[in-house]
Amino acid sequence: MFFYPCFCKGIQLHITNRDEFKPFEVGLRIYKAISETHKEFEANGFVARLVGKEEILNPDLNVEEFISNQKEKVANWQTFSKKWYLYE
Repeated sequence: MFFYPCFCKGIQLHITNRDEFKPFEVGLRIYKAISETHKEFEANGFVARLVGKEEILNPDLNVEEFISNQKEKVANWQTFSKKWYLYE
């Protein structure tokens, strides 16, 4: 589907398995890919506040290591936040 005129660029994700989808990991990988491929992209404090870690702003961030270090916190959040889920 195309929209004209379109002066912006973006991405669109189609989640095909919501049980396997990991939004935190996908978001982090997208952020890292954009920061590596678009040098004009400026990371700012908003991104660090959103993630909760200043290390996200490090251009040498190892995504795999960062995700591994956050898995327990993410799992705890998922358990804690289930009471607010509208859907299972």
